[in-house]
Amino acid sequence: MSLSVSIDRRDGLTVVLVTGEVDYATVDRLEEQLAAATNDPDASEILVDLSGVNFLDSGGIKALLQGRRLADAGGRGYRVTGAQQMVLHVLRITGVWSHLSEQSSST
Repeated sequence: MSLSVSIDRRDGLTVVLVTGEVDYATVDRLEEQLAAATNDPDASEILVDLSGVNFLDSGGIKALLQGRRLADAGGRGYRVTGAQQMVLHVLRITGVWSHLSEQSSST
């Protein structure tokens, strides 16, 4: 399966909608889109919606954490939502779900 990443910007909120599988073959696309979203000067908050993701490997976790670091460095809020089933399980057992799902504070 492929990966689809779309970005919707409205009133300072940037929603990054991710659908498909995030693995070694597709993670570069996610990284690029998260970097674009977190570097957007008009974005005050980034919301990453994983409700359409059915597979996530360690590269995907790294990309999500990197997105958080970029948002924090830019003073933007960042939160991951919608993780389900196996994806949520992987994020929980690796210990990153609470870090990603909590709203980061923007400055």
